Parts: sequence; C-alpha cells; structure tokens
Amino acid sequence: MKRLVIILLVLLALVSWVLLQVKNNENGLEYNKLGSYTPQTYVSKNQEGKTNYVSYYPKDGIDVDMPVVLFIKGGGASIYSYSGLMKFMASKGYYVLGVDTDSYESWYVAKHLEPALDEIVQKHKLNLSKLAVMGHSLGGGQTFYVMKKLLEKGYGSKGSLILSIDGWFAFGMNEKDFSSLNTNVSFLQMNGVEGTGTDPRIHLKIWNLLVNSNKSFYTLKSNNHSYVAGELSNILAKSDLLLTVAALTDDAFKNVNRGKKRISKKYEVSYADVFNALKLKSSYRGGDCKGIQYNAIKELEKNDIDYCTLDK
Repeated sequence: MKRLVIILLVLLALVSWVLLQVKNNENGLEYNKLGSYTPQTYVSKNQEGKTNYVSYYPKDGIDVDMPVVLFIKGGGASIYSYSGLMKFMASKGYYVLGVDTDSYESWYVAKHLEPALDEIVQKHKLNLSKLAVMGHSLGGGQTFYVMKKLLEKGYGSKGSLILSIDGWFAFGMNEKDFSSLNTNVSFLQMNGVEGTGTDPRIHLKIWNLLVNSNKSFYTLKSNNHSYVAGELSNILAKSDLLLTVAALTDDAFKNVNRGKKRISKKYEVSYADVFNALKLKSSYRGGDCKGIQYNAIKELEKNDIDYCTLDK
C-alpha cells in the first residue's frame, strides 16, 4: 500500500511538471529559449574566397515545408555579426540565410539573395511557402523590397513576415509598391518611442503606406542600436529581443495570434505613441528623414516617397 502511494505521488508530480511546462510554453516563457534543434552552419564562397552567403539550419530537421528566414545585415557590418540571432532562429526549426552585401540599392541585395535561395531550394527541396525577411538598420529598410520580389514569385503563400529592426529607408520602394504588399509587418525599435538617433518618421511613413498589410510596432528599452548583433552566448541574455522576434515569427508561420499575446504590453506601442514622441526634424542626425546623413539623398531621389511628411 505504501509503495502504491509513493508511485501515485511520483506520477502526480510528473503530471504536474508536464502541465507546468505546457503552461509556461503557452505563456510565451519558452519563446526566448533555445529551440530543440541544434543549429548547423554552412558557408558558400566564390572563387576569390569571399562569402556568397551563410546559412544556419537545424541538424536533422530539414523539411520541404520548413520556414525560411532571410537576414539582411546593417550597413558596414558583417553578416557574421548577427550569427547569434541567426543561430537562435535555426534552433527553432527554421532555415536561416544571409548574404554579405553592402549597398543602398535594394535590388543589389535581392540579386545576391536570389541565387542563394535557388541553391538551397535545389539542395534541400524547400518550397519557401513560409517566409520571413528580417533586417537591421540599412537591412531593416531593405526587407520591404526583398519581400515584395519574393511574394511576386509566389513564395510565402502559407505565411510571411517582414521584421524591420531599427530600420532605415526602404530604398527601391515607391508608394504603390507599399500599397500592393500583403504580408505581416513588424517594426522593432530600440530605445523606446524615441529611437536611437534615426528619425522615427521613417518607420511611421512606411506604416502609413502599408495599407494592405497586418502591422505591429514594438520597442525595446535598450538604447544600443546594435543590440541585435552578437554571438549566441551574448544574444541568449537578451530575453526581450528573443521573445519578441520568436513570438512574431511563430505566429506568422502558424497563422495564429498566440505569440503576440505573450509579448509584454510594455513592448507594444501604437502609431500615436511614436508620433507624439517625435522631436524636431533637425535634431535627428542632420535632418535624417531627408537622407542627408550618409549621403542617402541621391538614392531616395529615385523614388516618390517623402519620409519627412506624415499624418498622425
């Protein structure tokens, strides 16, 4: 009888533990943890020994229908600067790919991504039906052009997400291009509603033009523009970043709203919150919404978007 009681108590404890794990996962506490897959790395190089692309993928977890995440780096950085976040995403069961290109011209970035995509599709038979394009800084703005091109090819039919992290201008995009986009879009801005120096008018202008997309806006407390960069050990300490990124991608790929509900309300902000915190245009890096900084104005002149004017 005593042995039976002990067995029952052990079983009860085991069931309680399992239920707790399920509850924790449902509450989003596991979004910021490494996934169950071991990330592997592959680097493709050209004849000169330069990197064509780098990919991180789950060991023993490649499937034709698996989500694919494209990462576009910030200007002047290396794609390897984001290895931590890319490996983290691969641990969730995603195939993650990034190219090492530096250009204001979004078509140039797309030109390098497309053969890399073709290669992994041929190699692993991926159908690209679930697709996310993530980018940081310069790359954050270029995510829109890249996603537009890929959606036109029929990719992302089962779920798509643009995640622009502290993004800059959407080079190569006209107003009509934005209005035709039909995808999930999330802006992630560092340093709360004030940002880290880049004029938030850029984000808000893009928000206004995305009339047919499902949009959300999040901010994190860190005032470090490069908060998203770092090795895996460094990235794993940034729970707020990982929770937000993992929850949003999981929602997009599963067509649910579960992850978004688990993101702390202090991270999600409204358009009006960001608008009301705007400073004078002259206070943002030499009139940044005009593209004066880093001489981006010449590239902006190729498109019809004025990032300095917007409505509340």
